[in-house]
Amino acid sequence: MKKLFLSVFVVLGASLGAVAQETPNKPERIKLYPSSHSTNNELTPQEEIIKCEQHLEALDQKEAAIKSNPEELKIAQENGWFENAEKTRKELKARIEELKKTK
Repeated sequence: MKKLFLSVFVVLGASLGAVAQETPNKPERIKLYPSSHSTNNELTPQEEIIKCEQHLEALDQKEAAIKSNPEELKIAQENGWFENAEKTRKELKARIEELKKTK
């Protein structure tokens, strides 16, 4: 009986060992191709003007939201958000004027 048990154990161990050593199939490599969209962010002057105006509008909306909440207003003032926003506004307005001259 011991020999039978031992032989069954050896056979099972050998078969499980062989199964464990099989390497799983590796997934097929995926080939990546460049996008057909422009990746250089090449915008026409009119598109860039629109983008700058949208950015200005977003700044105005964010400022209104901040001013409506006293806690956020305090945090924004401590972090210099309004100064940064004003600097960004000046840069955007200057860029819009520059783009309008090149039209």
